Amino acid sequence: MNLWHLTPDAPRDPTRVSPGEAVRVRIGTWPIEPGQTVRVTYQVVARDGSRSDEEVAASWRLNDGPNSYWEAWLGPFTDGDRVTYHVRGGVGETEVVGPTASFSVGPKLSLALLWHQHQPIYKDTSLERSEGSYLHPWVRLHALRDYYSMAHIIKEHDGVHLTVNLSGSLLWQLRDYLEGGATDRALELTRKPAEQLTAADRQYVLTHFFDAHWHNQIAVHPRYGELFVKRRDRRRFSTQDLRDLQMWFNLAWFGKEFRESELELATGETASVRDLVAKDGGFAALSQRFHSKRLL
Repeated sequence: MNLWHLTPDAPRDPTRVSPGEAVRVRIGTWPIEPGQTVRVTYQVVARDGSRSDEEVAASWRLNDGPNSYWEAWLGPFTDGDRVTYHVRGGVGETEVVGPTASFSVGPKLSLALLWHQHQPIYKDTSLERSEGSYLHPWVRLHALRDYYSMAHIIKEHDGVHLTVNLSGSLLWQLRDYLEGGATDRALELTRKPAEQLTAADRQYVLTHFFDAHWHNQIAVHPRYGELFVKRRDRRRFSTQDLRDLQMWFNLAWFGKEFRESELELATGETASVRDLVAKDGGFAALSQRFHSKRLL
């Protein structure tokens, strides 16, 4: 007779025991045979140091394949108790000693989850808008991915409660992009036809349009990964390569939900870049639809 406990098929519930809770101990045995018995012996050490010993018989619940499963109930216990228990079994005259486990009894941890969404001010008021008034594109790019996707994850888990905090500097910059005509160098070079890029523009694109996580944002997309290897190997980029890179730098920053499905936004509009992700490469010049609806 073999006994096991604290495995996925033979757990303790709850794992973290609070005062007043009874504890269910599930035990597995192998092989299935008549005359088996299973019991749990346990010792309780109270907060004041006093000790007590108990024993409870486990009840057979079911056979599953070659295994039998048993169940025993311990407790309830009081705050500060330390419980050590032993799983034991027997067949006829043979006694088998199984696993030993222990737990302490106390209040469950109160956990507050806070997601703090923040971006520092990237705007350079000394620059003309035509030159890119934002020094970095991170407000825009993280808005394409994290600020929607993280909320979407919360929505999928009804039992999870947490607080999402949006800093004032983040909200101000998002509004500046949406309502104030804000722009950044990467956005302007995304919109500029690839054949019109100057030598300085090409250098900027090749330097900064791979600013994405290699495993999660670049390698997972065949064309983007191909362009990354080409840049790594210092091979010359054609106009089509540059155009595809303009697209992929932005596409890779979209949240997974936008890349894989059609989403209905709070405004009632739908948004997706699934068709562009599926196209993979060979992009033509950016359409006005992409300018106005997909990058901001």
